[in-house]
Amino acid sequence: MDNKINEIRRKIITLRGAMRETERAMRAEIAHDCDCSRAAQTLIGQRLEMARLANERKALGDLTPIEPDFGNLHTRGRMMRGQNLPCPESAE
Repeated sequence: MDNKINEIRRKIITLRGAMRETERAMRAEIAHDCDCSRAAQTLIGQRLEMARLANERKALGDLTPIEPDFGNLHTRGRMMRGQNLPCPESAE
């Protein structure tokens, strides 16, 4: 049982990182006035998966909050803001 809960917790932590990257890509597309519907659909799918994992974890009796990983978010965010990312359509 604990192994299953730990597996779900690891998936949630990984999914949080993927969601941050998807949100970053979507913001970059919006900033360049590009179509962000693909990123938005991906994010919605990730949120659905997060809700499923959270419900499964809760059903197994794990109510302990998962601590956020603030690691190097500050420096990573600073690096990302400095980049000019072209629209996927204009990269061809």
